[in-house]
This record gives sequence, structure tokens and C-alpha cells, in this order.
Amino acid sequence: MAIRLCLAILALAGPTLAGSNLRPSPAGSDASYDSKSFLVGNRRVALLSGSVHYFRIQPDDWRDRLVQTRLAGFNTVETPVPWNLHQPTRGEFLFDGAADLPRFLDLCHELKLLVILRVGPYVNAAVTSGGLPLWLGEDPRLLVRSANPKFIEAVHQYWAKLL
Repeated sequence: MAIRLCLAILALAGPTLAGSNLRPSPAGSDASYDSKSFLVGNRRVALLSGSVHYFRIQPDDWRDRLVQTRLAGFNTVETPVPWNLHQPTRGEFLFDGAADLPRFLDLCHELKLLVILRVGPYVNAAVTSGGLPLWLGEDPRLLVRSANPKFIEAVHQYWAKLL
């Protein structure tokens, strides 16, 4: 049974598109699985994954950490994407410095590492409020981590910018 892992696995994608925060999956890189393994495009892949939290590492050290990950035998990097890092205040989005996710993904691509993104909204990852931005609590009618329409709307706005 094939499934589409919308940006869960970015398989050797090209450079980030201008005006977009993340790159789309390249043509033919749909991810699926069968009883034997994951498939990326038509290629069987055993995901050997290590966790690298880009936001906890100085951007100048990303290459070194990713090379070390590759040398350790991993072909995949798993990383959470904390919402509170990328949208610390309502309407303000950050994708620079330690929050430069497109640059981190470009380095992964360059080093031929697959990426599993955990975009949340709740990512846990031992970050404040599980990565949920504190401004969500400013509206008493917005119930976080629920099917509350105001929460769902805020999540969709974040995802629209991120993805």
C-alpha cells in the first residue's frame, strides 16, 4: 500500500525554491512502503536515522554535525520543527539564524541525507510547550491541541507559511 508522506521525507530534493520556505518533493520521489522496506521513488531504502535538532546547534556547525551523522552510517536525519521558534509572535515568521530551516535542508541534500521532518504543531522535543507558541494562550477561546476552530486555523496558517 502506497502512502504519500507529504514532506515527511525529502529525498535528495533540489535547492529551496525562491519565495518558499521549504522545497517540494521532487518528481518521482513519492514515498511509499511495502512489506520489505520504504520506497523513495522506485528505490528501496532502509531508513537509518539519527536525530539532529538544527535549532540546538550553531548554524556554522550544521555541516560538521551532518557529516558526522553520515560517517556514523546514517542515511536519514530526523528533526522536529518547533512552531514557537518559527512564529514567536502572531504573524511574525522567522527563517534565519538558528531557525534557517531551508539552509539546514539544503545541507542535508548536499550530503545526500534523507530528512524526516516533524512539523507538529506539537513536537515535544523537550522544548517549551512542546513547541507551541505562547501567543496561542492569549485568546481564551482558542483551545490548544484540540479540534477547536481557532486552533486549527492558527495551525493551517503556520503550515501554509512553513510548507
